[in-house]
Amino acid sequence: MKMLGRRRRDWASVSANRGDFWKEWRWWAGVFGSLGLAMMLMGVLIVACIVGTVAESRFDTSVARAYIYEAPWFIGWLLLLCINLIAAVVTRYPWKPHQIGFIITHAGIVVLLAGAMVGKIWGVEGNVTLRKGDGAVDYLTGSERVVAVTDGGTGEDGKARKNLKTSPVFNGKRQTDRLNGMRVSLLGASKALGMRTVARPVSNGGTPAVKIKLSSRMVPHSIERWLVLGQPRHNSLRFGSGKIRFLDADSKPALGPNDVAFATLDEATPESDEATHDSDKRVLSRERHFVFAEMPGMGMSRVIEGSPSGMKARLEVTDGKGKGRLRISMGERRFAFAVDRIVGRGVELEGTPWRLENIEYYADFRMKKGEPVSVSDQANNPALRFVVSGRAAHADHENCDHPKDECDVGHSCCSDKSDKAAGHGGGKNSPEITIYYRNKDALEMVSHSKGSRAASKVVRAGMQVETGWADWELSIEKVHRNAAAESELYPMTRGVGQGRSLGPGVRVELKKAGEAKVGWLPFERPQTWMVGNREVGLRFGFERHPLDFAVKLEDFEVSRNEGTQSPAGFKSSVRFIDESNGTASPVRRIWMNHPAMYPNFVGAGFLGTSYKFSQASWNPDNLDQTTLQVLRDPGWSLKWIGSLLTCLGIFTVFYIKPYPQIRRLLEQ
Repeated sequence: MKMLGRRRRDWASVSANRGDFWKEWRWWAGVFGSLGLAMMLMGVLIVACIVGTVAESRFDTSVARAYIYEAPWFIGWLLLLCINLIAAVVTRYPWKPHQIGFIITHAGIVVLLAGAMVGKIWGVEGNVTLRKGDGAVDYLTGSERVVAVTDGGTGEDGKARKNLKTSPVFNGKRQTDRLNGMRVSLLGASKALGMRTVARPVSNGGTPAVKIKLSSRMVPHSIERWLVLGQPRHNSLRFGSGKIRFLDADSKPALGPNDVAFATLDEATPESDEATHDSDKRVLSRERHFVFAEMPGMGMSRVIEGSPSGMKARLEVTDGKGKGRLRISMGERRFAFAVDRIVGRGVELEGTPWRLENIEYYADFRMKKGEPVSVSDQANNPALRFVVSGRAAHADHENCDHPKDECDVGHSCCSDKSDKAAGHGGGKNSPEITIYYRNKDALEMVSHSKGSRAASKVVRAGMQVETGWADWELSIEKVHRNAAAESELYPMTRGVGQGRSLGPGVRVELKKAGEAKVGWLPFERPQTWMVGNREVGLRFGFERHPLDFAVKLEDFEVSRNEGTQSPAGFKSSVRFIDESNGTASPVRRIWMNHPAMYPNFVGAGFLGTSYKFSQASWNPDNLDQTTLQVLRDPGWSLKWIGSLLTCLGIFTVFYIKPYPQIRRLLEQ
């Protein structure tokens, strides 16, 4: 009896503790399931969605995804909302029949959010570009930019791989990861990379090289270049309408301003692109000009592509009224235009193959952050920027219809991208600076203007001299007796003499056992670096998702509207290849609103576990190419179920709850 009484007291104590636990648990559920918390969560989510919409319209979709929709705080906020919904249902236990709609609605929202989370974690979204006649493709291209690093030194190339994420707006923080004992770091990013020539000293062989620097008080960015002796692509620099050359002193007696061939330094053009358009007698050329009213003789021009036009431009403002007149000379032809009438328009230069485009006027010209701006509406420092475009011939003089001694760059037949026509009279009116190499400690600089020698002086490293071109000054930064020319990537700033951009890039550091290598990695231009005795592959570009199968384009059809050349529709014929056994599926046709599923089975579309290929875009210049959008979402069925439950719950709350007879039927 005593033992039985003791057991009864122990059971009562346990029951009391369980009751206290249940009360405490219900208290916490009440806190997390409160209506006030739900309103706060919903309010923050609404504000976040508004900000995300504005960010997507003002910047880019990737910015909105990176900082809002896919940010850790946003995902955590949705998780807290799920906890709030579940707690709100639990606090009402035991449930009553009239709460059925409330329970179904909350359950539907939780299932819907769970489906979205499953799709986010295990889903895949991207596109694949296929070309007829090429091999099968076994990866998808995503929308996020990553740095993919592959270590080939392990003997398992393609398996030991790491992706370092890069945010759309790089925040400057060092991002580090490890790969097979090697540390991989992102040190920075640039919106535009350029390619320049650098001269590095060598112990054996090599050739003399000099580093020059051009600076002006009007331009915030100085221009630095290496000139390498004896290398046609690296021994000269075109600066506006003038040229700067680096030649050997032994060749000085035989040189003159009108009989020397120049090589235009084009930093962003690969070495293999020296000769282009050999089969075309007239090539598209574009040239950007800057002219200033305060310095009529100082016009700045830069060839964007093709051949130089040989144009001379002046901006004249005499009475202080209006925007002045633009005067242009091309050989024997002269043109004059009122700036007010040509700004924002295109103007043909009659009798020539050239045209003025993109004409912009700056009343009070300044350079800010590498961009030309007008700081006021007053004509304190008028300037004009425009582009000259046209089809210029690059033939030799034998194709000209005028005497050789009358050739001028105003004639299209005398224009040539490599300035081979310079000795043909094309360079006689261009200002030139020639730096002659004597020895490492003494150089001779000779200035020419309009065909006559203007000045000659001995210069050394560290000296700064006036060029005679407005307020530009030239300084000798370094001189190497024996050097080798190399190409180097560098971050570009928008300004004078920057050349063409190779696109965005990131700065990467690879470090292994104390040995480090740092360099710039351009967008979608894979590189191979050697770190010690290990070969490492690097690629900065869109994220790639590997597939366990491959897809191949068999045919691509473009149907046209009757009687026109406008496209009416596109149809891709593809095969899916199982890489495990090499078997290929029958030809599947894909067109608008008719996707293809792989693997294909009954209910594949609802479950979302198969890959759905849809027609996305095409290339009008290549009818053998197509781009397909690919989507795989394992949470698709949960999203459908959650949406249906939410609709059913809302219907129950608003259309069944008000009728007493239905409630009584449910309660029986």
